[in-house]
Amino acid sequence: MKDLLIHDFTNDIFQNAFKAYFAELDIEVANWDRLFLGMNTEQGNIGIVRISPEGDTIGFIQFRIDQLKNWFFEEKIGFVRELWVAKAWRRSGHGAALMQAAENYFSDNHVYKAVLTTDTAPHFFMHQGYHRDSSYTAQNEDEVFIKLLS
Repeated sequence: MKDLLIHDFTNDIFQNAFKAYFAELDIEVANWDRLFLGMNTEQGNIGIVRISPEGDTIGFIQFRIDQLKNWFFEEKIGFVRELWVAKAWRRSGHGAALMQAAENYFSDNHVYKAVLTTDTAPHFFMHQGYHRDSSYTAQNEDEVFIKLLS
């Protein structure tokens, strides 16, 4: 397996994986170029695309470090934006490995809480050590899951 670190989301390998993910969810995008350029413009987004030895895309994860802030406290969190594994590669440990890669990045950068939302795979994330946290509200209205990292 080969993991490609992605900072430029106009990368064809990332784009093809992302398009396959959205097609699986039946999400249509009117302007793909604008979507991917927006990922670059936001700054701080990171992706990892996992490739098989034969060159097939196994899956990807997209994540970033963000800050939650009020007038008194500030907290850095790791935000997992997207995770996808192609159907042919599911239940083979690739999703867990991609999650671990993001969590390692967070820990290496002194971030000790990971946050994500899901409406498709809550049991997978709970198996990875995440738990629902209703104290968070997400703009996409999906349930929020957190994990404390060591």
